[in-house]
Amino acid sequence: MTSKPMLRPTAQPKQLPSGAWVLRVVIDGERLRLPVASKDADASTVKASHKRILTSWDSVVDEFRQSRSEREIKRKTEARSLANDRKNWAHLRIKGVPVVYAILTGDLVKVGTTTQLDKRLQRYSSYRPEGVDVLAILPGGIDEERALQMQLGAHVARPFEWFYANEDVVTYLRDRMVSVGKWWESAQ
Repeated sequence: MTSKPMLRPTAQPKQLPSGAWVLRVVIDGERLRLPVASKDADASTVKASHKRILTSWDSVVDEFRQSRSEREIKRKTEARSLANDRKNWAHLRIKGVPVVYAILTGDLVKVGTTTQLDKRLQRYSSYRPEGVDVLAILPGGIDEERALQMQLGAHVARPFEWFYANEDVVTYLRDRMVSVGKWWESAQ
């Protein structure tokens, strides 16, 4: 992938509530916090680390793009493996069984709840040209949905139910929910 030169950030490092120093930047439209120094660092260390990031900015951008590309390939492969097992989707047609679902569409994840998951998935598929993949589901209703959404609040992409499909979000959801096939096996 050929990379366009990115402008070096003009912002200064900021200290997070945790005490760590970060540099807030945007690379290819994605907002990031690059670690600059630990919470115990003195001013000269923060300044030196910031200068090191700026002087090696092109390699920082290239490294980010490479790691993002690898994460995207891994995420898409995992999502497709779940979506390709359509034989197990018959159980999703059971009406009245409330489930919390996490679907992957493009670079976003939607966390919602429904009692008619098959219809919900058809609806999203009809207006999402990139398709919809089920990451995981969880038996439960609005309380379980809200609890997951509250935990993902830092990654919100659109109001309420849409989150950026970064590695943290996908891992968090998969750790707390189960894949479609596993849930069906345990529900029988």
